[in-house]
Amino acid sequence: MASSDKQLQYMQDFLINIAEGNFDAKLNISNRSDKELVAMQVGINMLVEELKSTTISRVFLNSIYDSINDILVVLNEKGEIQRTNNIVETLLFYPESELLHQSIEKLIRVEDFEVVKDYIRNVFDNRETQEIGLNFITKNNSSIPVACSFSVLYNKQHQPSGILLVAKNITALLQAKNNLQTPVKNNFQSLFHTPRKDALLVEGKHDKIHIETALQYLSIEYPDLEFDVFDMNGAANIKRMMILLESFGHITKHKIIAIYDNDKMGLSEISQNFNKTNEPIFRLTVKKGKPSAIFYGILLPEPIDFMEDFTIENFYTSDKYQQAYKEAVSKINFLSNKSINTINDNIRDESKNILANSCISFQKSDFENFKPLFELLRQIKAL
Repeated sequence: MASSDKQLQYMQDFLINIAEGNFDAKLNISNRSDKELVAMQVGINMLVEELKSTTISRVFLNSIYDSINDILVVLNEKGEIQRTNNIVETLLFYPESELLHQSIEKLIRVEDFEVVKDYIRNVFDNRETQEIGLNFITKNNSSIPVACSFSVLYNKQHQPSGILLVAKNITALLQAKNNLQTPVKNNFQSLFHTPRKDALLVEGKHDKIHIETALQYLSIEYPDLEFDVFDMNGAANIKRMMILLESFGHITKHKIIAIYDNDKMGLSEISQNFNKTNEPIFRLTVKKGKPSAIFYGILLPEPIDFMEDFTIENFYTSDKYQQAYKEAVSKINFLSNKSINTINDNIRDESKNILANSCISFQKSDFENFKPLFELLRQIKAL
């Protein structure tokens, strides 16, 4: 057999070896006088190295996909399925072979089709991650609530090549949500469906009114402070809401900030649930004691010489509360069959209501003492 024929046979055997998955093999280059053959052998070795690198990367990537406990789906720009991980079959009962090149519409409710199409378009156009709550439909036509994240995938040239959809099964978390009190449950619904602004969680309705009104009056000085403010109906509910939202893991671009009264309850909540390293800004303590970069807590900042419990009403000068108190006293029926403690509680509650209802008509200067609070919020937004 001629030398060149032997070389071709050797190369043929080598390629068969590569086809069987032996990427560590290397083609010995000989017959240096035949430049075309040498060039072919060098080219084959380079191709094998690239194939080896690509295959290892693909195997490594596949192992990552299948080790993740959330649903992973790779889509193209049209929303067609290119890849799924094992969890898709476990939770939705679809093997990958039945979903390849199918539209993502196969897994979602008809009423969500247009919303998902818009999200996919926005991800590609704006190169930004998008989050949304959806319901996936299984092969047996049951529904699974999921928190979804859509992110862009890039090729080697750093051009968009697809979309990675990560969906977390939130059935158990929604059951936990259903155990919340009704007002808090409504707030959860608003926060869960992808907040458009940073959010403030406050203890009660008066906190919400005073902070929103102060932000309105001081908007020229604090144009960057735009928040959705949620009344949590008590300090204890703030922690429950934060832990629940953190468990979903779908809020990634906005900050959620708890504002506590500077009193015994507020101090206790901060002490038990937040990392205090960067006082007066506290981060929610999450898994393994790690401080969160999304969920924060602060106490209402009180003046240095203030020695009592500090609530939102204390930001006003004393004459404002005194006026509300006098009006409350005038409304109380002292002859009713009530204890002194009950009457005092009623006066306090009524004076708070009066102050909250009247603050909208205050002057801008009446909100000067809110500025230390807003400076803290500005610092958190900058983190």
